Amino acid sequence: MNSTISLKLFSFGIQKLHDPNWTGLELFDKLKQHVRQRIEPKNMLFETLQSGLLLHLGMWIYEEYLIHHEEEFIELEGEYILWYLEDYIDLLIDSGVGQNDPLISRTIAQINSFNIL
Repeated sequence: MNSTISLKLFSFGIQKLHDPNWTGLELFDKLKQHVRQRIEPKNMLFETLQSGLLLHLGMWIYEEYLIHHEEEFIELEGEYILWYLEDYIDLLIDSGVGQNDPLISRTIAQINSFNIL
């Protein structure tokens, strides 16, 4: 993964972990499902697991940044929207979506046209 994006995800995760609303609601609800043994791994908080708490915390933060962050994306202004889109495109390319994919190519061209302004 691109180190710039990794640092942004790390920063985003730290912000979420310091947000009492997120930890008290979102994180608590996700952990509760495991503790109540509704979803796997059911013993995530009781044993050291390779696919345990840290992996799931990372996946939840990654998902929050990419999917649920779109609600806040609308509030981004100016270059912040472009930076978010550039990161999103980089993540797609790093995950195997070809840079020659028509949607990726059009999005990159659109971003570049804005950068010229």
